[in-house]
Amino acid sequence: MATAAQVQTIADLSEAELHALAYLEAAEGDAERALAFAVEDLLRAEDDLAVARRAISHGYVRAGAMPAPADRA
Repeated sequence: MATAAQVQTIADLSEAELHALAYLEAAEGDAERALAFAVEDLLRAEDDLAVARRAISHGYVRAGAMPAPADRA
């Protein structure tokens, strides 16, 4: 169980520090392994983003969103 001071310390961390702490915990304290996990996740996210970008219908995006059915009258 965390003490109040530990909880406050964690609450004061930036988002980047929280992510770093989570990776370090997942790597069981091994900083090199934590960095490898982070890089692997970043590369996977970039691949997922590239797939999502290719899936976008650019004609639809350029035309803008269609109005809701009630607004078309």
